[in-house]
Amino acid sequence: MEVRTIILLTLSPNTHRTSEENLGIAYLKGALLKKGYDVEIIDAWLNELSVDEVYDKIISNNNLLFVGISSYMSNTKPSLELISKIKQYD
Repeated sequence: MEVRTIILLTLSPNTHRTSEENLGIAYLKGALLKKGYDVEIIDAWLNELSVDEVYDKIISNNNLLFVGISSYMSNTKPSLELISKIKQYD
């Protein structure tokens, strides 16, 4: 049986803070890997990716199981925008 991919991501918040790694999704990735899942992290904050760029990465994965989004108060609007785009796609 083929292992399907889980994508965990965080979008850029609208904040004065400098970008930082999201340890929560990193820990979640570690736990999922131990259970045998294929896990990809898309960190749009560290990599300065737009919502559209993240969306393109998600839909380009033909073996996707699900997407998990880590959201802050300062990136709620782009997170909801991405969720809406994903729902319209599938």
